[in-house]
Amino acid sequence: MRCIFCKSDSSDSRSIEHIIPEALGNTDHTLPRGVVCDKCNNYFARKLEGPLLASTWFRHARARQQVPSKRGLIPPFTAIVPAARVAANVWLDGSNMSFGAIKASEESQLFDALRSGRAHSLYIPDVEHIDQRLMARLLAKNGR
Repeated sequence: MRCIFCKSDSSDSRSIEHIIPEALGNTDHTLPRGVVCDKCNNYFARKLEGPLLASTWFRHARARQQVPSKRGLIPPFTAIVPAARVAANVWLDGSNMSFGAIKASEESQLFDALRSGRAHSLYIPDVEHIDQRLMARLLAKNGR
């Protein structure tokens, strides 16, 4: 069998190509082993899917929609707690919200602001735009 991208022999390939990335919730729509070689599959994961899915836009979208990663974790929102002057990760689970300082060294600042009642606001900043070149490459790869 030959890889649909690089045309090299992919008979011994072990990876399964997810047509839509698994980190976007896709566990069903895959191509059989060998359709995409391990080298190409790893390239797309590292150079396209990884950077896009790590972007604030995708992290916030996945958090809002409760889409878990491959490891089953839902990515947090990134937020600012002005009274504590710290950046925080925020997780939503239905009607429950939990959060913690992004930097472990700022955890005590955050908890002090919460205990004192100063921290009564949480700001979720506007997300940056998606890298259009990466998104176009991902869409072109999936449209193949």
